[in-house]
Amino acid sequence: MSLFDENTKKQVKEKLKEMESEIKLLLFTGTPCEMCGEIVNMMNEIKELSDKLVVEKYTSENKDMIEKYKVDKFPTTVITSGKEKGIVRFCGIPSGYEFSTFLADIIDISKGKSSMAPELIEKAKTISKPIHIQVFVTPSCPYCPGAVKVGHDLAIINSNVIADMVEVLEFKELGQKYQVQGVPRTVINETIALEGMYPPDVVIKKILEEA
Repeated sequence: MSLFDENTKKQVKEKLKEMESEIKLLLFTGTPCEMCGEIVNMMNEIKELSDKLVVEKYTSENKDMIEKYKVDKFPTTVITSGKEKGIVRFCGIPSGYEFSTFLADIIDISKGKSSMAPELIEKAKTISKPIHIQVFVTPSCPYCPGAVKVGHDLAIINSNVIADMVEVLEFKELGQKYQVQGVPRTVINETIALEGMYPPDVVIKKILEEA
């Protein structure tokens, strides 16, 4: 059964016309993985909506690719064109409000640039040490996409950044580990935690000062 109705497919197909180059959706699945079947179906449907989308599927046995993209959760989808600097990942299914972030990332990465303001892009480029950003979300949270996009934009700009959307309902143990009581919750390098949606200038400042 299709995950998208015809009207949604039409809207997504129109949006994907903004892509400027080919994008690879690298889908990593493992065992056990309750949601892997659903996300495989989702990616298969999405790739039919643009000839610039390629889906590559990997399992936990593909050690080289897992090491290259530092995958430690399943399912995880990496969006890449080779133009982005860091690593942009969706851990769990980008459904609900997060689907808009997923599409926005595809467009930006295909263009090889972030939609951040130019002065913030220059600040983001000064991040000089490894940064891992995890943004915990739920599909029904209207504030979560903005928090996720900030992290992903930093990864598009800077090779030192790995940025994850983490769907906390799928990764409940991580939610407990990082004391996620509300979303969005952004965890940076295990040492900085931000509750709620913060603008990119605040996140960049926190990284440069404290991470």
